[in-house]
Amino acid sequence: MSSSVIVHERDMTDTSLSSSGDQRPLVHKERSRFLVVLVTISCLLLIWGVSLLPTIFYANKIPVPTDPPPLNSSNQTWPLYPCSHPLILNHKTHLCEPRCSWVILTKVEELALEVVENFSIAVSLLGFLIILATWIRIKKLRCFPHIIPLYIQGLAAAISVLLAIGNGMGGEKAFCSSKFLSESSKNPTKFCTAQGVLIHYFSVALALWFVVYSINLLQMIYSDSLVNLQGNSYRVQHVVYSLICWLLPFIPVGIVLGSSSMPYVVVNMRYCFPAPTDTGYFMTTFITEVSLGIGGTCLFFVVYKLFMLRNISTVVGEQAESRKKKMDKLVQRLVFLMFSYAAIVTLTYIPICLLQQHSDVLEHHTKQYFGCLMFNPPENCPKTYEKYGFSGIFVASTLSTAFFALTTVCFLAFNRQSRKLWSFWWFRIQKCCCEQS
Repeated sequence: MSSSVIVHERDMTDTSLSSSGDQRPLVHKERSRFLVVLVTISCLLLIWGVSLLPTIFYANKIPVPTDPPPLNSSNQTWPLYPCSHPLILNHKTHLCEPRCSWVILTKVEELALEVVENFSIAVSLLGFLIILATWIRIKKLRCFPHIIPLYIQGLAAAISVLLAIGNGMGGEKAFCSSKFLSESSKNPTKFCTAQGVLIHYFSVALALWFVVYSINLLQMIYSDSLVNLQGNSYRVQHVVYSLICWLLPFIPVGIVLGSSSMPYVVVNMRYCFPAPTDTGYFMTTFITEVSLGIGGTCLFFVVYKLFMLRNISTVVGEQAESRKKKMDKLVQRLVFLMFSYAAIVTLTYIPICLLQQHSDVLEHHTKQYFGCLMFNPPENCPKTYEKYGFSGIFVASTLSTAFFALTTVCFLAFNRQSRKLWSFWWFRIQKCCCEQS
């Protein structure tokens, strides 16, 4: 994925940001410096603003409205029997309670979510297979740090596999320990806990590997020397970073598991995620946000360095123009990578943080709805809770896994060896199909 970063190292022996013969007036230099500082500060504020956007949502929770309690009905003082849909009778409590499989989505929204999620999972897994096969065939990509994107995409594919397993089992079998929603919420299934732990672990590990990848790109660009991919120093770094990124995620997972009796909860009967508590948030989403901020900052300075090096070269003429074009393309690729990852993380976590921001309001209106159903038919009970479910945004966020795989494939397509390898595979596939027909 990052092999193109190394192509231009031989032309970067002179890394000063201005030529020795520069005789521009001091006023112009001061203006240039001011512009550079202004652009740098603006970009860093943008990077960290986007990175910490979920925290802004989470820190400003919407308070519960002080609405007057709804009237049951003019004459009805006893609960309705049989129970109004979607409530069912609990023979232990003799009360009508919501079934475990109830979700805040409508039937149309559930269908849209299922279709989009299955499409996203399929694209993610197919993308990972292409990426894995490419990494296996190209030896340069198997060296550190170019192997890191394979780890990142592998973790994303593992999360997709966990989602696919849950879909295959069915919502009730995977996430319902009882027929009733209240009982299942207090006693999550073993699969829910296991899925929540693994998704939590993979998410944190993915965030850490993104930070390591960005830091290594920064070191490579600012090292002012050729990168020896076979050197012992890189092997040692690979081992050290592997220990950090594979072992460190166990700490937040252990903290969440030991923090409460209900560490992981079901989200819309699709997957299990850390409960919407402060511990769950800071041990999952906040770690990802900080990692995105650090990684984005590193990539920004990589792009800045490469941009400044475009016009600095020991060669002239056509070679200088060719080098400048290659550097411009490299800058564009890294900018694409930086903004793509920021968009993917934002698309993934904003819906979750919106739900957490409105969790108290959503719970309030949901209880009002169920309370109304106890004494009234469904048509007399307004579904005020639906506007706090953000179903449209939630459906759109499921595309993040597909976007992640496509981003990695697109970035890999910038590598000439990858394109040649894919062309060869496509030719072989066409040849096999023609022979069979």
